Amino acid sequence: MPDQFKDFAEMTASVDPAAWEVEVRDGTGPWVIIAPHGGTIERPTDLLAQEIAGADLPFYVFRSLVLKKVANLHITSRNFNHDLALALLAQCDTAVAIHGSADTRRGDVTTQMGGIDAEAREAIARSLAAANFPTALASGRLAGDHPINICNRCRSGSGVQLEIPLTLRRQLRIDVDARSEFVAAIRRGLRL
Repeated sequence: MPDQFKDFAEMTASVDPAAWEVEVRDGTGPWVIIAPHGGTIERPTDLLAQEIAGADLPFYVFRSLVLKKVANLHITSRNFNHDLALALLAQCDTAVAIHGSADTRRGDVTTQMGGIDAEAREAIARSLAAANFPTALASGRLAGDHPINICNRCRSGSGVQLEIPLTLRRQLRIDVDARSEFVAAIRRGLRL
């Protein structure tokens, strides 16, 4: 489904504020965890972002509270320009953005790794692979390599974008142990 809104300002001017919410934990430092398509857009990316952030990392979550069939609140990552997100990203060196993607094949569990920060991307990918979560280098629209992609709007100008397929997201939402290991693997990749 194509985006209904060109950016955050257009969305907020058109949509009832009760249809969405934002959760932010401010902070500065090397890492910030974000989920710009949380809630009913790309379930459960908001939960994963919060758990990856844990008690110590800053995070930003945009959460749609309505069904996609009612209103599509997805804003393409290049156009996602919420002032609270941008202000938080400006305080941190590197962002890790948690996204959801469609399965590339039935039962897909391979996380597509994107973003400009190749070193951090590869460190997270190695850690996920060591925990038996397969990864692949993202390409095309999932690559997250545009400079104004929300994951690259931090101090360093480079971040990481994880595109988690639907089958794996469903598994992680239900299986608490698998989710804990997935989260721990990402944190190990960040050397936390």
